[in-house]
Amino acid sequence: MAGRGLRPATARALMSPQSRPDERGINTATAAPTGRFAPSLAWGLGWGLAQEGESWSLWHWGDNGTTKAYVAASPQRRIGVVLFANSENGLLLAPPIVADVIGGASPAFAWLKQREAVPAFGPFVATLRASGAVQALEA
Repeated sequence: MAGRGLRPATARALMSPQSRPDERGINTATAAPTGRFAPSLAWGLGWGLAQEGESWSLWHWGDNGTTKAYVAASPQRRIGVVLFANSENGLLLAPPIVADVIGGASPAFAWLKQREAVPAFGPFVATLRASGAVQALEA
């Protein structure tokens, strides 16, 4: 996030919009793009970017079938979160956790067409927020 190990121009390009994704979302392989851009989202160099006021925050996800991952970071505020899940439904936990850490809903989840968590996740996330991971897993 600090740009260490990168040339200044590379660090700026990484955090600058290089292209804009179609508003249709992640799956434009089976449907034609609309030609309209997703609001508040862009692609940097290898990272998704979400508009955060006058600057951009970073995000990316991984989907290997039964394992999922998500990362979000705000270099300006020097905060971030990384989630790894060994479940096909692992990304269901990402939106509320990212919102807690980053401080609000990420437009990336809507673009990814990430469905909402089922009701059973509510108590888990509440315990996670209040008491931590060990207690949430035990509950």
